[in-house]
Amino acid sequence: MAYLLVVLSGILLFLSYPPFDLFYLAFLALVPLLLGLKGKSPFEGAILGFIFGLIFFGGLFFWMNSMELYELKGWTKSILWILLSGTLSLYPAIFGFLVELVSKRLPKYIPLSIPFFWCGLEFIRAHFPLDGFPWGLLGHSQYLNLPLIQIASFIGVFGISFLIILSNVLLSELIISSSLRRKFLLLTFYFLPLILCYTYGRWVLSKPLPSKNLKVAAIQGAFDIKMSWDWYEKREEFRRRLEELTKEALPFKPALVIWTETIILDPLGHLPDLTRELASLTKESDSLLLIGAPHFDYQGRRYNSAFLLSPCGRILERYDKVHLVPFGEMLPGERLIPGLRKLLPMVQDFTPGKDLTLFKVKREYETSFGVLICFEDIFGRLVRRFVRKGADFMVNITNDSWSKSEGLHYQHFQNSIFRAIENRIYILRAGNTGVSGIIDPYGRTESLLPINTPGIVLGSISTSKPNSFYTQWGDLFSYFCLLGGVILVFRSVIPVSSKTKPH
Repeated sequence: MAYLLVVLSGILLFLSYPPFDLFYLAFLALVPLLLGLKGKSPFEGAILGFIFGLIFFGGLFFWMNSMELYELKGWTKSILWILLSGTLSLYPAIFGFLVELVSKRLPKYIPLSIPFFWCGLEFIRAHFPLDGFPWGLLGHSQYLNLPLIQIASFIGVFGISFLIILSNVLLSELIISSSLRRKFLLLTFYFLPLILCYTYGRWVLSKPLPSKNLKVAAIQGAFDIKMSWDWYEKREEFRRRLEELTKEALPFKPALVIWTETIILDPLGHLPDLTRELASLTKESDSLLLIGAPHFDYQGRRYNSAFLLSPCGRILERYDKVHLVPFGEMLPGERLIPGLRKLLPMVQDFTPGKDLTLFKVKREYETSFGVLICFEDIFGRLVRRFVRKGADFMVNITNDSWSKSEGLHYQHFQNSIFRAIENRIYILRAGNTGVSGIIDPYGRTESLLPINTPGIVLGSISTSKPNSFYTQWGDLFSYFCLLGGVILVFRSVIPVSSKTKPH
């Protein structure tokens, strides 16, 4: 019975995410898992947690089987899908082990320990190993539930995860409790945090934003790009179509025009004629052009970069991607295992950047922005560093066309919603096949383009950002949860000895 319960939990939680977006299921999806863990040993708890993880992550990453990436074979994609799902399932396995460990030693602390363990483990997953992989966090399921997630400007996405797991804990305790008084208290504590968060969120969403003072345009080419030589051979055709879309945007006189990640495959830093030709596109509107393109330094190192071009043809600034995609843009352990590159020749060999470059836009005023390339928007701490350095808004350029999946596009898009709310800034998003649009500081989307549809995102944003608690203090709430979880584990493993009277 316990195995059926954890499978049900995995399915319900998976349905809370794109492409299904049944976000309300998250508030009860983990109840079967928690009921299934009741009365089990720590080892059994780990097995049940692992099975739950396989179902949830297997569903979440099912799009890996449809991706077109450097001529990967079907069986290779399936192996990568299973490996990623299995690796991430270790975290719910640890969760199940810890819950049962504490339930045996400190049973009265179980309702408190479960949210601490879940939130703490998500926080660890977001940082380790290889700089972490905070994809599919429990809080992400609520990206459409805007009133609830406004509190993320204080507690971040991990705090939203805490609220959801707490709701599941209280609901599971309500089911097994036989005391009417306890049921009443559980219902009170179940609804009270949610009512307070919703009330705060409604109040925030009713507040007007500062006046908009910067016109922007993002170009979505919607090219059917295979990550292979086919892409390189068609680069001239793609460029012409991007130029046509850009010219359609110029009558709007945007201060900034954005092209997507590595949409130009030629190294702009070494091709001044090409740079001038591209920059001249926006000369009549005096717009800056942001382009994703590779960069090579004089030591032969390759970077995934973003270039800001002036209308007169100069490269004003360049940002080199700091967080590379493991097994996509870099091969972990390559130096330790020399033959690894031969086994995985499709993995590219980029070098991570070192600096968080700020780009400047000068009109009647001067404003600064940072760029997030591809999946860099999943790292809340990285965006916070940009904002603390002086970014007034952020731009995410990406190319998710290789996934061939609507689910992947919107799972990626979830992260930008939270980055905007956490720091109370505008985020502009330009994806080759989507999701392209403008996200305001409350997480509301403006000028959103459909996936796989060529088009232009036109709009105006405010560069006057409020100063959020999260920007100042970061994941303080998550550190508190992590510390609470460590203390509970310590108390379970090494119980406090009681003093006995001498005979």
